[in-house]
Amino acid sequence: MFKNEKEKAIRKGKKLPIKQIAELMGIMPNTLYRWEAGLNTPSESDIRILASLLNIHVSEISDLSELPILDDNNKFSLDIKAELKEDCTFFELDSMMKKYSSLPRFDLKLLYDLKNSYLKYRDTNNILKSRIDFYENILDEMPDIVYIKDNKLTFRYVNKAYMLTVPNYLKEDVIGHKTADIFGIREMHNTLSLEQMVFKTNEPIYNIKVNIPSLERSRYGVITILPFKYQKGNLEEIICCIKDTSEWTRLMDQLNFLKFAVDNSNDAVFIKNMTTNEFEFISSSVEKVTGYNQKEYYVNPDLKYEIIQFKDLKKYKNVESNRKKEFSKINYIITTKNGEKRNILSEIYHLFDNKTNNNFIYIIDKFLD
Repeated sequence: MFKNEKEKAIRKGKKLPIKQIAELMGIMPNTLYRWEAGLNTPSESDIRILASLLNIHVSEISDLSELPILDDNNKFSLDIKAELKEDCTFFELDSMMKKYSSLPRFDLKLLYDLKNSYLKYRDTNNILKSRIDFYENILDEMPDIVYIKDNKLTFRYVNKAYMLTVPNYLKEDVIGHKTADIFGIREMHNTLSLEQMVFKTNEPIYNIKVNIPSLERSRYGVITILPFKYQKGNLEEIICCIKDTSEWTRLMDQLNFLKFAVDNSNDAVFIKNMTTNEFEFISSSVEKVTGYNQKEYYVNPDLKYEIIQFKDLKKYKNVESNRKKEFSKINYIITTKNGEKRNILSEIYHLFDNKTNNNFIYIIDKFLD
């Protein structure tokens, strides 16, 4: 029988709060409160643990008798040690506690301590896992390729953007393997050299142009590699991020090609922001048509008006400012830099940019012989 009033008096005499005892036992404070109030009765093993925590004989708070203390050579103690494992599960701990509930308080308390430690580690691990899942979800939503490698250049993590480069593979086919297991060494030589450099120097690198690993087509990007994890002063892992610039590179190539074509044509091309009255673009071929170079137009945006003959200027400005017509043509006379009179045909296109609320005009000036 459990002597609830006696146990309560001893606990209070030792100034031990209910919460502290409950935490040590792995129970709710309300459970211990109900035992002391006589509303519930603890089990034999719980009574023995209470006595152990209060550092008293079990007979002081119950009609139970003391069990002999077992030394390290005792069969039951050896059985417990044999069953305890580092990866012992919650269920296994509970089963062992039930199995060995009649053992001396030292051994049973060991199991309770293990159980409480397990619960704390499990709760901590659950919190850490939820945070890891949260950050992995963020990385998976990124359009940039992100991966982590260890000092053997083995993949430890890859995000969804990386997996899109290897559509025939699963994530488990990549994690634990090296780049060479998936792609050719020649194709990835530049990236691998940069990864090795960071491990060697412990210094980050930023925005270096590289080939993006891909089994389908050539792609390009810029890579940033950061030292990520250290152990005993040694760099263990790096985190790499590749921003895909393939489309941007292709667009820039096309733009450069178009610019080359325009600059080498016989027509002058202007793009003017009518809101700010500034030129956004002037082709170098403008010098062929007017004798003035690009810089002179950028410095003096009104130069285009200044070389138009006075009788044609008003007509030209009206066409240029008439936004109701998306496309217009107009003939007029200009005076070139060397004083020559030339007949010019201008094709003018109006465009309104909704994003910036700016009005633009695209002008193509043709020299008519």
